Amino acid sequence: GRGGERRGSSPSLCEGDSWRVRANRNRSKPASASPAGKRNKYRNRGCCFAGIHFASELERDRFIHLKALEDAGEIRALRLQVPYTVIPEQSETITHTKTYKNGNTREFSKKKILARPTRYIADFVYEKPEDAKHPENFITVVEDTKGYKTEKYRIKKKLMLSRFGVRIREVKFAGEPI
Repeated sequence: GRGGERRGSSPSLCEGDSWRVRANRNRSKPASASPAGKRNKYRNRGCCFAGIHFASELERDRFIHLKALEDAGEIRALRLQVPYTVIPEQSETITHTKTYKNGNTREFSKKKILARPTRYIADFVYEKPEDAKHPENFITVVEDTKGYKTEKYRIKKKLMLSRFGVRIREVKFAGEPI
């Protein structure tokens, strides 16, 4: 592992994650193992830094790099886990009329959800200067740390471009330049 962490050791816990330790007390697996004891499908290991939980070590390392750039003034407005609704909720309103014994009628309407919204959650969103000649103009960057691109991710990436005109910047190494 990176950062002095031994392979197979438990990741550092975030504040409030003590339930994982209690739940796994009698198991020989690390606290990050899934309840069924299976290995993560994509081989990433969740970890924490500064009380923030990250889905992978790459995501944590990228955060550290971006935070250093923000502290140095090279980027601004760094945000983590920013949700975008790429397909809104699909619903219909059903109207029902009830007639009472005394002849009065009352209309009821109920919203029926046909499909829940589809969301893409960006790992990082920040602003960087457009170019060296115009440091006062900033552009928004949407970034995702990727080890493996799932079909679900590929579809959401296309939806982000189609719906919002946003190109997701994929990062494979923590120290990649902005």
